[in-house]
Amino acid sequence: MTLQQSIQSIFFLLMAWPAVVRAAGGHHAVDDAAMLEVGSCKTEAWSAAGPAAARSVRAGAGCRVGAVELSLGTERLRDDGASVHAWGVQVKWAHELQPGLAVGLSLAPIWQGRSAQDYQGSVAMGLLSWEAAPDLRLHLNLGRQVRHRGQDASAGGLSLDWRILADLQAMVERYRVDNSHAARAGLRWTPAKGWALDASRAQPTSGRREPTWTLAVTREFD
Repeated sequence: MTLQQSIQSIFFLLMAWPAVVRAAGGHHAVDDAAMLEVGSCKTEAWSAAGPAAARSVRAGAGCRVGAVELSLGTERLRDDGASVHAWGVQVKWAHELQPGLAVGLSLAPIWQGRSAQDYQGSVAMGLLSWEAAPDLRLHLNLGRQVRHRGQDASAGGLSLDWRILADLQAMVERYRVDNSHAARAGLRWTPAKGWALDASRAQPTSGRREPTWTLAVTREFD
């Protein structure tokens, strides 16, 4: 597998355009219609193992600023000694329509390289979250990948979060990116207030891409 093919596979499985700056959803492809509390921030990092020797490492941070949540993330993808660097920002707004039902909007431009001239495009996404039961939440994303060069594409997905125990949560999601589909399943453990550890496996449901395993850590603070 060439470097370009490996990088394309990891970008597909991580849904890299929105995921490189994903806030509430961490490394997951589907985001929720929720924001940090006013005055709160978070940092996060993850490592993903993709096809063959391909690897991806990501770090990011986000804060609530007035009526929106702002996040910044950077990601490095490596294979056979070569690497590609991507970075982006996300502006997110969410509003609770009624208890257990919220909507939101997200805009996430991304660059590949180290300068503003390497702008690749943006993802605009509509967000919907519904608390179907006290321990069960559904999230729906619908949007568009707007490429600087190349053909635009639809994007989005559906996810289900189930709180198994007070400190353990399971997640499954199905999402679309680059005109292809993939699914992810994972667990989230919260060992202490403000800390979360994630492990997940993403599997393409179309095409010949291989699965990706991801480990992540998130820290929220005031």
